[in-house]
Amino acid sequence: MLYFSSKPSSSQHTAHARANAHGCHSAESGFSLLEVLISLLIFSVGFLGLASLQHVALKLSYDAVLQNSAANLAESLLTQIRVEGDSSDISAWQSRVNETLPLGKGDLVQHGDELTVTMQWQESAHSVAAGVPQEYQIRIKQAVLVF
Repeated sequence: MLYFSSKPSSSQHTAHARANAHGCHSAESGFSLLEVLISLLIFSVGFLGLASLQHVALKLSYDAVLQNSAANLAESLLTQIRVEGDSSDISAWQSRVNETLPLGKGDLVQHGDELTVTMQWQESAHSVAAGVPQEYQIRIKQAVLVF
């Protein structure tokens, strides 16, 4: 005769406790492989976005360095003209503009007592005006001192 008991035996109770400890029988214990893969995908997309943002920031900071170089080159030419006067030879300055700025060109135009220094160069592909040459222009009036 067989007797069925509603109370589990001690061997069944320990087997159930071991299964719960390893997460085999519980529906909410641990992470599934799909959850881990989805979280890895989300993190990898985020890190790729950060890397792309860093790359663009480096390009734009390079464009700022080029603009600063153009301002320094213009200042050096104007200082040279102040020191040497109208006899200044700008060919050496134009060579420095060409060497310092990518596809750089520099020019000096005089209209009466006004001098215009113009420089053009190519900025990086991520700048606001990609493909269009950047232009930097300074106009000054020469002061004539009469004693």
